[in-house]
Amino acid sequence: MDTTSEQNTPEVQCTFRTQLPEKYQVDEALEIQLNTTSTNADLNQVVKQIMEDEARLEGADLKEVKTRKLQFMVNDVFLTTTLQELMDKLGLESEQVVTIFYSFSLDKPKQKLSIP
Repeated sequence: MDTTSEQNTPEVQCTFRTQLPEKYQVDEALEIQLNTTSTNADLNQVVKQIMEDEARLEGADLKEVKTRKLQFMVNDVFLTTTLQELMDKLGLESEQVVTIFYSFSLDKPKQKLSIP
């Protein structure tokens, strides 16, 4: 009999922090239970949804959040794989509350002029 991995996926309590202006900050007291299989894309969705739910953003600010990607770090190490892999690398246990820092990702450089 086949069991789905979703049922047995470990979870971890997380809080989010940032140095971005206050309008882009989520409540630091808010602890969220996340699957340890979460990736950067998953965390992007979570943080953006929290920002929308808290209704701090309007107009151009809301549009900016929806169109820009966020990057995430734990203990000064960027999340490039799953949360579990990063926690293993850093020696963190899923019983701990993990603090995740976020900021806007840098946009890729755009070529302005090409020299033949």
